[in-house]
Amino acid sequence: MEGINSMEPELGKDAVELAQLWDQLALILFFQDKLQEAEPAAVRSLQISMRHFQPHDAPLAMCQLRLGSIMLAQGKAQDALEPLGAAREVLQTSLGTDFEAVGEAQFYTALARLHLTDRSDLPAVAAFDPDLLQGLEQLKQNAGAGALLTATALREHYRLLEGEMAGENWPAVQALFRQQMRLVSALNPGSEDLSLLAYQFGTLQYCQGNQEEAAALLDQSLSIVKSMYKDSDDQVLLRIHRLGTIKSGRPGEQAEAESLLQRSFKHFSSRLGSDNPLTGEARGYLAVVQLRSLLAGHATADAFTRVLNPAKRKELISEMRAGICSMSLGFGNDHLLVQKALADEAELLAVCGAL
Repeated sequence: MEGINSMEPELGKDAVELAQLWDQLALILFFQDKLQEAEPAAVRSLQISMRHFQPHDAPLAMCQLRLGSIMLAQGKAQDALEPLGAAREVLQTSLGTDFEAVGEAQFYTALARLHLTDRSDLPAVAAFDPDLLQGLEQLKQNAGAGALLTATALREHYRLLEGEMAGENWPAVQALFRQQMRLVSALNPGSEDLSLLAYQFGTLQYCQGNQEEAAALLDQSLSIVKSMYKDSDDQVLLRIHRLGTIKSGRPGEQAEAESLLQRSFKHFSSRLGSDNPLTGEARGYLAVVQLRSLLAGHATADAFTRVLNPAKRKELISEMRAGICSMSLGFGNDHLLVQKALADEAELLAVCGAL
């Protein structure tokens, strides 16, 4: 900004060259997520451009696009929609539909409309896919800044998702997670970004009790990271760990769950220590798996085994609680994984109490 200000006396404060520099600065700040600094730079670029161009001129539309996307990132969707829509119309007319900036305008206009839509309505969210996907594909074609442009666009979509997560609007969170995965998959299938999304969404579905989809998402996530990392890497073991917790509650998968959790417990206790919440979760869910197996076999157990079962149950309950305690200390009591573990504990204690 100091460099631009130093050029004003030489060029004149409303020189068209300064509009270009202010626009470049606004874009760089937008990439850096410095939105409060980016907006005045975009406003200044637009103010100067309005002195030199007509409403139907592409340079003015580019300034409107920059300002609209920055306003949208700050949650001003209704205010952003007008400059974004105007920019898209002018750029399509002036430059044709294949120009990268047209794709940028298409993406952010669709995203602004998505902000103003009932996002708990899955079909309504999915209806924006064509514009979002086409816009991203065109952004990707930018020879110089394609990667930054697409990463920033996806960041802004994810920002909307994070807002819904903060508000615990779970239907909207699920709809937006699915959409974000479709966008990332279309741009870069098999990427680590897609693996991370699948892990995050799978963990959420696990906490929400949607175990079948959770397992499928973790299988997808694990498959991707195994193609990139050694089997002993943290990223691989993290997915194995989550699969173990998911399978611990699925009938017929107890033995596999125990094997997966044994691997994760050994790895994370060595790497992170016994008090780490991941280690605690592995410890607690190993006890959960064994306790469920013990309870499932209670009805058919012989008399001698039944005599021993109460002591074994007490031991496993103690292990389960110790693991959950580590989770609570590390993640916090309100964390979804802690709440899920506490719900599983309550369910198992109720069964034990009925024997």
